[in-house]
Amino acid sequence: FPSHDKPVAGTSAYNIGVSQTLNTQYPVKLLQAYRVDSGSTTKVPVELEPNYNYNMLPSGSTGYPIKIVYQPQVDVGVIKLWPTPDSNAATSTITLVYQRSFDYFNASTDTPDFPEEWYNALIYGLARDLAPEWGIPLQDRQLLAKEAKEHLDTAMDNGGEDASLYWQVECRQ
Repeated sequence: FPSHDKPVAGTSAYNIGVSQTLNTQYPVKLLQAYRVDSGSTTKVPVELEPNYNYNMLPSGSTGYPIKIVYQPQVDVGVIKLWPTPDSNAATSTITLVYQRSFDYFNASTDTPDFPEEWYNALIYGLARDLAPEWGIPLQDRQLLAKEAKEHLDTAMDNGGEDASLYWQVECRQ
């Protein structure tokens, strides 16, 4: 957020991207947001909302933001807070956790934005995608597609987040 990640009183929408209000690479996907109020160290979750739900919120509300929506666009995104920050909220800090886009390869010496265990998945995926352009026979392309899928599955199996999942049964009488 502008001015050291602080929201601006009376402003609910912020452009994010290079040379935008929030000057950073625009997010592909927003994963998490939290707020730390002035004089506190407590992280207050800011709930991620889909556009549909956000659009149903009452307009004209002001206060400390508790909800956020992200609308990705081409090379820029729009972040909206609800309620609109007031002067008290403008002293808070909002932190965004997001997935950024992958860097482009401009030279053969570039390193991919992936962990090492993804290299075979990248190589075989690229080979599969280029095979028709290089005239690789259909039977060889089918085998290559199968190998690419196996490498992708292996990479995906190693990339999951270790976290707990809790189930709770709701009993109604």
